[in-house]
Amino acid sequence: MRYRESIWSVPATWRDAYFKLFVALVIVTTALVVWHEVAGGTKDGNMETFLAIARGLSPVVVVVAAWSVVSVEVGRVFSEWYLNRRYAKGLAKGRAEGHADGRARERRRWESWNRLRMEAEEKGKRFTEPPPATVDDRQPEELS
Repeated sequence: MRYRESIWSVPATWRDAYFKLFVALVIVTTALVVWHEVAGGTKDGNMETFLAIARGLSPVVVVVAAWSVVSVEVGRVFSEWYLNRRYAKGLAKGRAEGHADGRARERRRWESWNRLRMEAEEKGKRFTEPPPATVDDRQPEELS
């Protein structure tokens, strides 16, 4: 189960990234709104300027919160896509190496069996050891 928190339904593992982005965007937009109101030259006084800034920030905070959620979700989707792709490449490489190792091990087993068979044949002895294909692959000496 993926735990999510906050009214914006941010994944718990991405909460810190969301809040850092949210705070950074609030600071930037607050600075822009303050600059706009102060540079606009409202001559009504400090209280009216403060109220104009508050009116300007009210809808912006909601937009910034939504933008933060969207940004975090897009970042999460792309990071999961990248990590899954990277994992798949590593898995394919590991499987290829594992198959190569398995083929080499099996070849050594057959060569060893064949060498014993040929030595027994040269000495005129009866060779009764079964071929490697009939023996379990997981013998204790091979597990270590």
